Amino acid sequence: MNLIELKDVHHLNSHIHYRRIFQAKAVLEYLGRRPEERSIKFTIEHSPMGGSSVQIDYLDPIDYPLLPAKQMLKQAIAELDRNGKLG
Repeated sequence: MNLIELKDVHHLNSHIHYRRIFQAKAVLEYLGRRPEERSIKFTIEHSPMGGSSVQIDYLDPIDYPLLPAKQMLKQAIAELDRNGKLG
């Protein structure tokens, strides 16, 4: 499985300043199949000691093992956040 892109990313209001919540559509490509869009919600939480963690919730079911897909999405989201592309 490959993540082609995250699109329609929008920030959801959160009253906790160290937690940012987003909703987006992940365009996923499975081997031998055409790309599919799935809605996801993810949270980036910053630790007081530095660093951050990413949590992902699938809003649409996916046809792939969940743990490898979550790990791939977490890495891509963390990279976007490090590059300042999530705002």
